Amino acid sequence: QQQQQQQQNEQQQLLGSPSARPANKQQVKRLAVCITGQLPRLELASKIRHIFDHNRRVGHQVDVFVVLDLRARESTFTDTLLKRPKYVAQGNIGGISAEYSNATAIKRALSSHVSHLRIVDYQQPEHPVVPTWYAAMLKDEKAKDHGVEERFKRALSHVRIFANNEACLEYITERETEQGQKYDEILRIREDSFVLAPISLIHDTHKNATDKSSIPDYLANSCDSFWGINDKGALLQRPVADIYFRGPLRNLYLDNTTVLSKNLRRFENPEGFLANILRGNNVNIEVDARLFSVLPFRPGYVMQSRKPCLKTFYPRCYKQYDLLDKFPYPRC
Repeated sequence: QQQQQQQQNEQQQLLGSPSARPANKQQVKRLAVCITGQLPRLELASKIRHIFDHNRRVGHQVDVFVVLDLRARESTFTDTLLKRPKYVAQGNIGGISAEYSNATAIKRALSSHVSHLRIVDYQQPEHPVVPTWYAAMLKDEKAKDHGVEERFKRALSHVRIFANNEACLEYITERETEQGQKYDEILRIREDSFVLAPISLIHDTHKNATDKSSIPDYLANSCDSFWGINDKGALLQRPVADIYFRGPLRNLYLDNTTVLSKNLRRFENPEGFLANILRGNNVNIEVDARLFSVLPFRPGYVMQSRKPCLKTFYPRCYKQYDLLDKFPYPRC
C-alpha cells in the first residue's frame, strides 16, 4: 500500500491537479487512440489525463487500442551523450510504469477512462527485409567506418515501427466494421510519450473555422521535427489514416516515387520520410507544440539521477510555450 501511494504521489507530482473543464453539449465525436511499442517503456498517467479523460469530459467517445510487445523483457534507451544503450529488464520496472507490467494491469488502469479497450500482444518482426535504397538515404550519425552498419540498424528499427503502426490500423478498422461506423479522428502515440498538455480533437480546435478547406487533416508537434515532421505521434482525420499508417511500408517496398520526388526535400531520417509521404499525398498538415505536445519519457529507474526526465534535443522550442515548466524534472 505504501508503494502504491508513493506511485500515486509521483503521478500527481508529474501531472498536477486535474483541470476542471465542464462537459458541454457539442456533437459527440468518435476518437480512436493507438498506442504502439514495447511494454517495458509504457507510460500511461499523462495519456489518461491529457487525452482520454480530457476528451471524454467534453462528451467524446474514446476507444483505445494498445498494440504492444507484451512479452518483451527488456527495452533499450539510448544515452544521447555517450551513445551507449541502456537495457532495462521488465522485472526492474519501477516508478509510474511499475503497475503496467502486463495486460491485466493495463486493463485495470485504463478501463474506467475509456469507452472501449483492446489490448493486443503484438510481436514485431525480428528480421524484416530492409530496402537498401532506404538505408542509404539515412544520415550517418556515427563514425564513417561504421556508417553502413549503423544505417541498416536504424532502418531495421524504423521498419519494425512502421509495421507496428500499420497493424494498429488493422485493429481499428476491424472495430469500425463491427460497429458499422468509422471513427472521426485517430490519434497515434508511442508507448513512451509523455503528454505535456491536453490534446483536443481537430474538430474542436477548428470548430469556428469559416473556411472548411483550412481545417487540417493532420496535427503533430512542431518541436523536434529534424527538418521533417515529428514522428512521435499524430492526430489525424479518418480520411488520411490510410496514407499515414500504410504509407511507410507501401513506399518502402512497393513504390517509392512519392518520397523520392524531385519536388520534395531529400530525406535523411524517418521525420523527413514521413513528411514526404504526407506532402506527396497533399495532406493538409498543421504542426503546433501547444496543440500536440508530447516528448519521449525516461522513468527514473533508467537514469543515474534516479529521477524521470524528458528527452528533447531542442528544449528552447518547448520553453517558448512554457510547456517544460509543467514537468518538474530536467531533460535527459
